[in-house]
Amino acid sequence: MAQYSRDNCPCPRCRRQDTLQRQVDIFSSRSEGHRARSGMYITSAFMMTFAVSNYVQGERITLVFTPGNGYLNIVHGTSTTRKGLDLRILWTADSIKENPPSVQYDEVMANDAGVGRWIRMIREFGFCFVDGVPVCPHKTQELLERISFVRHTHYGGFYDFTSDLTMKDTAYTSEAIGPHTDTTYFTDPVRLQMFHLLSHEDGVGGESLLVDGYKAAEELGSRDREILSYYAISWHASGNDGITITPSQGFPIISSKRAPVQIRWNNADRRTVNPRVFEKWAGSAKAFNNIVNDPKMQYWEQLRPGRALINNDDYRSRYLNTIYPRDEVIRHIL
Repeated sequence: MAQYSRDNCPCPRCRRQDTLQRQVDIFSSRSEGHRARSGMYITSAFMMTFAVSNYVQGERITLVFTPGNGYLNIVHGTSTTRKGLDLRILWTADSIKENPPSVQYDEVMANDAGVGRWIRMIREFGFCFVDGVPVCPHKTQELLERISFVRHTHYGGFYDFTSDLTMKDTAYTSEAIGPHTDTTYFTDPVRLQMFHLLSHEDGVGGESLLVDGYKAAEELGSRDREILSYYAISWHASGNDGITITPSQGFPIISSKRAPVQIRWNNADRRTVNPRVFEKWAGSAKAFNNIVNDPKMQYWEQLRPGRALINNDDYRSRYLNTIYPRDEVIRHIL
């Protein structure tokens, strides 16, 4: 464990204090001399304490580990937290519908603190509403760019659409589609998406459905979760002339059987599963499908002009549009 303590020691000899980058090479013989100057003590199941004599005489620097979630590192009296996977609040329809995460447009546009609160809610819940958004494409784009630039895909970047199938995907029709994540056919899915309904005069339908994919994975039995996190499958996008897209490799439905960071789920876009494992995989996939379609898991919300929805669509929350008339216009940002 001496080598482990050296690799994780936060003293100025081992870590650059302004960037916290590692400055030691544990693979070099020159690291041997440090063993006499630092010691590690396991004080609980997930706490490791370093006593670094050449840093501050007698001072102990504590690193608190939690399973799979990183550590809290105290350096020069300053707490530096690696949050990892602990910033997540799992939810069901009943637990989220009375108080869904939301922020005000003016708050987000005013300063970085407002943006930080917005991003934290997205990280915790997988989605967040923004209220008070001007019913204007330009202002909607400005809102999104408070987080980052707009990523371009084969559909473009920031765009509006109607259900005339100009965009060759059933998501852009008046058909209802089941809970799913988008762009499963990309090696790196688009992640955050924003939806802003710009017009709904005398409109019907167009309700939105969100399901917490992390919660759905938690509800799975251990065997099903293991199967869906082990077998890699692929997807495709083939509707647009001259364009066929598949990921560079197959990926499992659930990224990890312990604490998933990504879920890919889109039955419509799924390619053929290896016949040798199909029966086993299909049984577990059916269990997951039953969970995401359980009304207890499904949070419904009618979008309206002035209330934008941003969700971590391709990493956590599954999104669905119900049937809406062809003249309805939605601002869709990828």
